[in-house]
Amino acid sequence: MSPAVAAAVPCEERISNFEDFARVHQFLLSAAGIPLSLHRRLYRKLADEVFDGGEKFSVEPCEEGRQRRLMLASETPLGKEADVFLVDHAWSFRLADALKQLREVPGLAERMAALMCVDLDRTTEAEESDDQESDKSGSLEHVLQVVEEEKTRIQEKGSDFAAWLELEELGIDDDMLVALNLSANFPNLVALNLWGNKLQDPEKVLQEIGKCGKLKALWLNENPVLNQGVDKGVLDALPELEIYNSHFTSKAKEWALGFCGDMVGAENPCLSVESISLENIVALDLSDRSIHKLPEVFSSSKLSSLSNLNIRGNPLDQVSGDDLLKLFSGFTHLQELEVDIPGPLGNSAISIVESLPNLALLNGVSVSNIVESGKHVVDSALKPRVPEWSPEESLAERVIGAMWLYLMTYRLADGEKLDETPICDGRALRVLTDISQVEDFLTRPEFVLTTDPQDADIIWLGAQVDSELKSSLGLTDQQYTNQFPYEACLVMKHHLADTIHKAWGSPEWLQPTYNLETHLSQLIGDYCVRKRDGMDNLWIMKPWNMARTIDTTVSGDLSAIIRLIETGPKICQKYIEHPALFQGRKFDLRYIVLVRSICPLDIFLTDVFWVRLANNQYTLEKTSFFEYETHFTVMNYTGKMNHMNTPEFVKEFEKEHQVKWLEIHENIRKMIRRVFESASAVHPEMQNTFSRAIYGVDVMLDNKFKPKILEVTYCPDCTRACQYDTRALVGSQGPIRGSDFFNTVFGCLFLDDLTNVSPL
Repeated sequence: MSPAVAAAVPCEERISNFEDFARVHQFLLSAAGIPLSLHRRLYRKLADEVFDGGEKFSVEPCEEGRQRRLMLASETPLGKEADVFLVDHAWSFRLADALKQLREVPGLAERMAALMCVDLDRTTEAEESDDQESDKSGSLEHVLQVVEEEKTRIQEKGSDFAAWLELEELGIDDDMLVALNLSANFPNLVALNLWGNKLQDPEKVLQEIGKCGKLKALWLNENPVLNQGVDKGVLDALPELEIYNSHFTSKAKEWALGFCGDMVGAENPCLSVESISLENIVALDLSDRSIHKLPEVFSSSKLSSLSNLNIRGNPLDQVSGDDLLKLFSGFTHLQELEVDIPGPLGNSAISIVESLPNLALLNGVSVSNIVESGKHVVDSALKPRVPEWSPEESLAERVIGAMWLYLMTYRLADGEKLDETPICDGRALRVLTDISQVEDFLTRPEFVLTTDPQDADIIWLGAQVDSELKSSLGLTDQQYTNQFPYEACLVMKHHLADTIHKAWGSPEWLQPTYNLETHLSQLIGDYCVRKRDGMDNLWIMKPWNMARTIDTTVSGDLSAIIRLIETGPKICQKYIEHPALFQGRKFDLRYIVLVRSICPLDIFLTDVFWVRLANNQYTLEKTSFFEYETHFTVMNYTGKMNHMNTPEFVKEFEKEHQVKWLEIHENIRKMIRRVFESASAVHPEMQNTFSRAIYGVDVMLDNKFKPKILEVTYCPDCTRACQYDTRALVGSQGPIRGSDFFNTVFGCLFLDDLTNVSPL
């Protein structure tokens, strides 16, 4: 009785043909002086992502490295206006956001500074400025408190549990390091992060670090001691060290590969290599690890599931290219490879793909495209130019001063003024809202609250913003709203199921679902077949458009299911009879998705999710189906809510079920992406340039830890998100304050600030 399978069709792109391209990009094409005769060729290369500039040109330093010049590298001469070539960009931004991004996006200023050679005098400095340095420094009392909290956490796991200690940028000096007595407090310390502190005495550092003989990873980056020639002493003192300052050591084995494959981390330190399942690694990022020779355990027998490998930025000079290709050819599941070209595998992409017949993508380019075009994909990084800078400037300020030597400006325009309406033009955005949490917790200076609907830039309401409301308040189509047109295809349960069915058929992450208004006969047929075959036959009835489990019922009685239609339109969905449990109780997970665009799909997942626990032990006793606190988890409004912080839940859940949460999380991410892809494919009419929204996505795990979509909620209740501080398990993995929740939401949706959110 399954619905027909329908292929997912991508939504219509903004630029669908050359005529659209020429109109929308007219300002850029004119400003760049690109001849009209090359416009169509440029469109074709952009559409096919042919970044071929490196095949014809090279950039050479001159004037003692302070300037650069572009040189024709190809022996084939080029005639005037003969062709146009493309290079990819490294950073896109609105001018008003540039300095803010450099200051707040982790690693961006460092990356740009390196590209522009404005960091050459920073090799002996760990801080960008005196102000930043003082912010990072901490007292001994504070550091001891951090260490004591971590010690308590480790002790709760057992005396033999491995420790992973994060002491990054705490202002720790040599005497403080001695006072911490790490070897005594953490006898099973396997990873120690001291990045960005004030360590400078090699003798004291080696004395304390050397006592931690089980260390497999150590980060001393941006400590003055690195300029004192401490590296050899560290490597000699730590016989089991596999990762030092983010680089592989000559002793790198299973632990280092597990770390790069996300099998090993702060929540799963793995003291014993026997607990590291390399065969489960699908994607392995070994980029920029200073690897001269791959570890012996890097083999197709150990990494039997490997399908995605990144080895960019490694010399790999202790093994020949032919031997490397022979090694990689043994990985029969390897489909995606990232490698420098020219590099350790040679100078030709074509020879690489010929040696690896199972490969689908090389450096992000399809193998078929490489073979058909006959190109060699020369994509090595260019040496940066050295502009002027002042010693007292921070990295962000230096980049701002140097970027005009490198960047290109970009403007789009057509009849609809695509991307020409700025979200932040230097003044505070005025927000009209009827949601108390937004009023209380939106504190970023880029936003101010207003009570005048016609004065507002952003309309953020819990009520539906329909034509009647717009008319009564005097709203216009040029004001941002927290709603997308036709979003009912996601937030109404019967439409959600229908949207997913049309896009994906019957995916395993959607329980069999029937609209009782239109598919009652199909449900009855499914019910009878399951009963005949002795299969479980428990169902849950949910109103189309009610939250908080209002009028939601669990039953295995067909007569009851039919009669319950009388209380309002509902869906009937196969109940997850065997869910994953936490300490015997049912639970589900609330994720927050931020949507900036439907076509093309531009969505983000907050780095924090929330667990909702049932109060009673789970049972399938028939009498329990009427017990709200047994079969339902939303306790904010009914019953007693027992709050549990997410990191604590994950730690205990992993321990109880012997699973790795990050693997579960990745499956959930993929499922949520599929849900919104469904809407994008089936209902592209949802797209509106002036729409930004957040949605609550509720997920449950079955007893095989596979995610199931429960529902998508419009303008979800974020009271809990604003009340509790927690720590992210993904992304920055740092502390997150509940009071910053709406600052994060608005920052992502309107300022392109990706702090504490991850692209989906």
